[in-house]
Amino acid sequence: MNRSFVSLLIILVCCVCTGCGTSSTGLIRLRTQPRDATVFVNNTKRGTTPLTFEYDLEKPAKLRIEKEGYYPEEEMLSTQWIIKEHKKGNFFKGYYTIQGKRTKSWEVATIRKLGIIHPAPGAVQAESQTKGLKERLIELEELKAQGLISEEEYQAKRKQIIETY
Repeated sequence: MNRSFVSLLIILVCCVCTGCGTSSTGLIRLRTQPRDATVFVNNTKRGTTPLTFEYDLEKPAKLRIEKEGYYPEEEMLSTQWIIKEHKKGNFFKGYYTIQGKRTKSWEVATIRKLGIIHPAPGAVQAESQTKGLKERLIELEELKAQGLISEEEYQAKRKQIIETY
């Protein structure tokens, strides 16, 4: 894509989504399931979720979310990302504090569900010694309810938990 087309696309996104006269810088309000995941933008740690940070549409950036025991998630922040979030109903316009000033701008409020890394068989045995049967079964049901594991995985893990007691 040539530079003039990219510039036109950025201006179009700003005007269509937020109204002309709006800054290309807005807010990204990011939540994760589970909470307290570490967020990096262009390999710089920005904090832990829930987190709100400023983002300039004119500067594509790599977003990475990490939490121990979960698969990391990576996305490219760009005008296309903003448009995708807008289509999901996660885009809002209004007056926000950007760079210390109240200004007409935009916000994307989104949530990411992190996929759990299934522990190795030896790790399951060690974990079972520190948690009670009821507590482990409740956690397993929560994972299933959140759609993080399938019914098949739920049944296999449930059987494994019960057999270790």
